[in-house]
Amino acid sequence: MHGSQPLHGQNSLTNSYYHQHTGVAKSLAILKSQENLSMGVIGLGAGVLASLADKHDTVHFYELNPAVYKMANTYFDYLKNTQAKVNVTIGDGRVSLVNELKNNAPLMNALVIDAFSSDVIPAHLLTQEALELYWQRLSENGILVIHISNNHIDLLPVLQAHSTNFAKALIKFKHNSTKLTALGSEWVVLTSNQLFLDAIKVSDLSPLKSYPKTELVHWTDQKNSSLPLLKF
Repeated sequence: MHGSQPLHGQNSLTNSYYHQHTGVAKSLAILKSQENLSMGVIGLGAGVLASLADKHDTVHFYELNPAVYKMANTYFDYLKNTQAKVNVTIGDGRVSLVNELKNNAPLMNALVIDAFSSDVIPAHLLTQEALELYWQRLSENGILVIHISNNHIDLLPVLQAHSTNFAKALIKFKHNSTKLTALGSEWVVLTSNQLFLDAIKVSDLSPLKSYPKTELVHWTDQKNSSLPLLKF
């Protein structure tokens, strides 16, 4: 489920993975309190994240599937109703970011990776080379927000390896819920923005499992596998 919208007019942000108790909503709210958002989102879904931005913000979605963009515009109102400036690029998100880098596009202060589902992990979005690209497209104090909710695969060993390799702080938000109107979710943030980190309530954070160094999984474009990450 990559976004929902009620038909009877209630607050849309009580729904699916993007309600006010989720890590992405809390992270973006903190960043917005410090500066206007210039946010990239890999994975459009229903376009719900556009509703977290306002008239001072810019949101750039990167969506591989043109049919998803068509559905977001046809069956949902998030892209139409947001006050933010919204752009949508159709194509692979990583390739699009490379093109922006070549063209010296303005840097972003937030990048959200939300292109995974329980049975499909686009590994090329979580390799060392991908993370190198993300940091090149983010400002010095930018935040990288990754949606890791998954019934079958634990992505934390990969992200903890990247946290160490790139010398970035890693924090995790986990919201447990069985309600269809406010699904539980796990989000991870990597950043070196100390002002952002200082503004987070400790009570909002989820404890991080401590993995032995031998269990950290270093993904590269040449070598990556989800088999060591399967949940049993």
